[in-house]
Amino acid sequence: MSLKVLVLTSLFSLPSILTSCDHDPKAGPATDQKAAKPVATQAALTIEAVSITHGEIESLVRYIRKTDPRLGRNKCIRVLLDQFLIPLAFVRKEKAEQLKLQRTRADALVESLGKAGYDELVEKAVRMPGFQILKDMIRQHVTIPEQRWLFDDLKTGQMSPVLASPFGYSVVAAKAKRTGLTTAADRADVVIVPFRVFSTLEFDLWYADLKQRLSQLPAAAVSYHQDLRDALPPWIPRS
Repeated sequence: MSLKVLVLTSLFSLPSILTSCDHDPKAGPATDQKAAKPVATQAALTIEAVSITHGEIESLVRYIRKTDPRLGRNKCIRVLLDQFLIPLAFVRKEKAEQLKLQRTRADALVESLGKAGYDELVEKAVRMPGFQILKDMIRQHVTIPEQRWLFDDLKTGQMSPVLASPFGYSVVAAKAKRTGLTTAADRADVVIVPFRVFSTLEFDLWYADLKQRLSQLPAAAVSYHQDLRDALPPWIPRS
């Protein structure tokens, strides 16, 4: 299946995967030592100096487990890292200029509409590249950030802020949400305005090349928290 529907078609077809940890140690008596960072901001996985934090992982794990609590934690983290967090982190590193341009365009759309809703977004963006209105969209067919907005009952009818994914950015809205027999079967009529740095084919080729390159790194180029060892994608070098 193409990664254009990405993230998490595979998760929802499995049997069960962003609030950060609030731990914030208070400073002790005046010393020369720096206060410890909150756990959520500490690197859980670092590859070639590109880091993914505990907070980024845990918030997604909590979200997915709300939608399907049957998915095992390690499998959940493995798929999240492989299909979302690792490509997102490296897109930010390797496509920084393209992302900056697309973010500027996405911000301009959101700022021009203010607190707009579904209908205003459709009217404003209907002639923009990639604009889509999709009927009866199921959550597996959009990226995780889009899922979290489009299928939140409190946000039905509202335009999203700019949402980030490995493809770039998007602005979305939903209406007429319909609850399925399971959470994975929920449906909604949605509008999606993409601001992408890749076509689907370009992304697939880029990410396949990235994984091939990273898989050949020496183990010393990769560090991870010990709790993640059994949850890492199999192509990641480890000691």
